[in-house]
Amino acid sequence: MILSVITINRNNAAGLEKTMQSVLSQARTDYEYVVVDGASTDDSVAVIKRLAPAFGDELFSIHYSAIRNSAASRFRVMQEGVAEPIAEIVGGSAYGAYYNSNDRSWYNTNAMPDINYFLPDTIPNNTKLTLSFELAPEYYVKADGTVDWDALHDGAKISLPVTVDNEEPAIVDVSVATSDMTGARKLIITAKDNQYVAAFRLLKEDGTVLLSQGSDPNASAGAEYTVTYTLEDDTAHYLVEVTDYALNVGTYRINFHKEELEDPDVVMTLDKTDFEIIGKGSEKITATLTPWGISDDVTWTTSDPAVATVNGRGVVTGVETGTAAITATSAAYPEVSASATVHVRFIEKTLNGIVCDENGAAYVIEFNMRNRPTQQTLHAEPPAYLF
Repeated sequence: MILSVITINRNNAAGLEKTMQSVLSQARTDYEYVVVDGASTDDSVAVIKRLAPAFGDELFSIHYSAIRNSAASRFRVMQEGVAEPIAEIVGGSAYGAYYNSNDRSWYNTNAMPDINYFLPDTIPNNTKLTLSFELAPEYYVKADGTVDWDALHDGAKISLPVTVDNEEPAIVDVSVATSDMTGARKLIITAKDNQYVAAFRLLKEDGTVLLSQGSDPNASAGAEYTVTYTLEDDTAHYLVEVTDYALNVGTYRINFHKEELEDPDVVMTLDKTDFEIIGKGSEKITATLTPWGISDDVTWTTSDPAVATVNGRGVVTGVETGTAAITATSAAYPEVSASATVHVRFIEKTLNGIVCDENGAAYVIEFNMRNRPTQQTLHAEPPAYLF
């Protein structure tokens, strides 16, 4: 089960920015974040554009309100500089919103068709995309039943430009300044992201949150972000977390007990040691090194790329049925490593279903869970006994 966090906004860019930063600064990451904007005319859209997708993200659905009935819908993912879409999903007809005078109520004001589009790992980092959704009224359907999409005007389309962001924010500098007058110590941390820093957290080793705040909403892409915190006790171990708008999290562990880092006995642990992936799904493994403050930069390898692959962020993706070992090796201490076992399993189940094409024609299909979305048409029209 996944938690859905939904923010409704209209012409409240400042409040939207604070809300988004609050959501993105939470400790948990097993949630989807949905922003519904009511055609804002202020800077809200610019704020929403910072919500960048990353590899493996899924666009579940589109939320919209239609002012008239439509014969078909189309969702497209366009890459800047490329004429053809990298993804296109065509849907059937839909009813527009209407007001029922009998009970004085509005109906069909929020349509939510499923998209279920996964961002593939073949799209390079920092690639600019445009996500668009359009509705075609009946009079755009040609005599042969196809839709004249090119004749639609902008009023029938909503679009959102986004930038692919697979890169975690980086900690640029960490320093401590001591006041000559009061002796107070201030921890100064500077971070940056290839796109935009969204939120910052400073925690103790036990998880106690000392500082949680959003970044500058007026900052430009790639700008450095500096946070200052007054050290109030003799705590030796701190954890810094910096999050961007694609929910990539960069971490940095601070250890003021330098003697712990002199000729250390380095140990690596993984948060997953034996796990399963269904089909071509993905799971992320996190490596932790001790003592506190040791560089946590690691390289990832797989024993069998024909079964499962792993990228530089520890994201493991299933390829084919089987078992593989995923190994993390410390960049600073190559002799230190740890491995996890991944079991990839495909659901071998053949199912039948009734679907409708973009023109509303229904037919029976057969498909196997392993080979989705490939399907085989069994009947041009569903048998009468199915209705």
